[in-house]
Amino acid sequence: MMTSKTRVVFCLVALACMLIGASAAQSSVTITLWNWMKYEESIIPEFEQRHPGIKVQESVLGPWDLHDKFLISLAAGTGGPDVAELVTRRFSSFMETGALTDITDQVKGLANDFMPSIWSMIQSKGRIYGLPMGISPGVIWYREDLFAESGTRTEDMETWEDYIDAGKKLKTGGIYLLPIFVPPGQWGGNQFTLMFHSRGGNFYTKDGKFIQDNRLLVDTLQWYVDLRRTHGVADTIRFFTPEFWNTLKTGIFASWPMNVAEGVWSIAPNMPELAGKWSVMPFLRWKERESATAGIWGGTVYTIPDYSQKKDAALTFMLYETSTTEGGVSYAKYFGDFPVYVPAQKNPFFKEVNPYFGKCLWDQVLPIPPFYYFDWAETMQILGRQLDELFAGQITAEKAYTNMADEIRNKLGR
Repeated sequence: MMTSKTRVVFCLVALACMLIGASAAQSSVTITLWNWMKYEESIIPEFEQRHPGIKVQESVLGPWDLHDKFLISLAAGTGGPDVAELVTRRFSSFMETGALTDITDQVKGLANDFMPSIWSMIQSKGRIYGLPMGISPGVIWYREDLFAESGTRTEDMETWEDYIDAGKKLKTGGIYLLPIFVPPGQWGGNQFTLMFHSRGGNFYTKDGKFIQDNRLLVDTLQWYVDLRRTHGVADTIRFFTPEFWNTLKTGIFASWPMNVAEGVWSIAPNMPELAGKWSVMPFLRWKERESATAGIWGGTVYTIPDYSQKKDAALTFMLYETSTTEGGVSYAKYFGDFPVYVPAQKNPFFKEVNPYFGKCLWDQVLPIPPFYYFDWAETMQILGRQLDELFAGQITAEKAYTNMADEIRNKLGR
């Protein structure tokens, strides 16, 4: 039987255990993450092991559903996550709400560790409201066998004019050089923007004003429609339809200027039988530019809503994802995008040869000029309508630009 003294000791030990358990529970915090990619499944366990006081509760939503719900939560000041994963091209709209956490003082020392052109995208009026994870720069996916059969050496191609000349050779064999997405919608607009950005082009200034008398935009619109109308090297097709994938499989199109992630996500899994025939090369040089640069299809940014009660833990998680080599490599392996964190780019993984394409994909990524996103979903809809009319022959490139300028001024106030 337990003596009175033993009972006292037992009760004290039990009380101590309860207090220790309560203390441990109080020191542990759970943050909520809204994301639209599932790659975090691979990195959350690593993060929680390194930061045992922080647990991450993940909710995977559809990308546009996430953005809409998060915007509603910002307006309400409640009801959302501690960390949200957003696409780069829509991030400016969220910064303009004034409802994101200003993390400038905590992260300003990291500026030199991130690609400068992308670091500028997470700022508003010199303040920082998010951390970029990755980007998807443009490359040219191409059928090596089809180019070789036409007598074209891609190694000799330096400019986009060389690319068009190669297309004319391909056309004699009944093969188109590239697809153009019409009706464009948002994705067709992004394809045009990928090319325009690689030329150093922008729709907006850094402070969100639509660029007036944008001759580079007019010239690029003309160049784009001439790929089909004048040179005959492109054909129009709907974006990401079964018909589109079939044209790539059967060799109707010999190349596809697109983002670097598409090789991992689309080409290789959709066409396993063509391994060794598809290859990749960097974007080419525009004739008026001294060197070639890439445009970007998009990217990913993490941010903390101002209503979060767990900002310190949320920032700790964001920093691990975006500002460590482990985070950058994990992201690239899962999604095929390029990390914005420069030290991560030096990891040996980014020198590995992709067996499907026979090349290191990351060696094809060129420097990226600055680009400024504002009201991006609306801007792409406006651009898409003009591209539709342009390819239908209803307007000129000059008229497409003036229509776009008028609509952006009247509807978006930019």
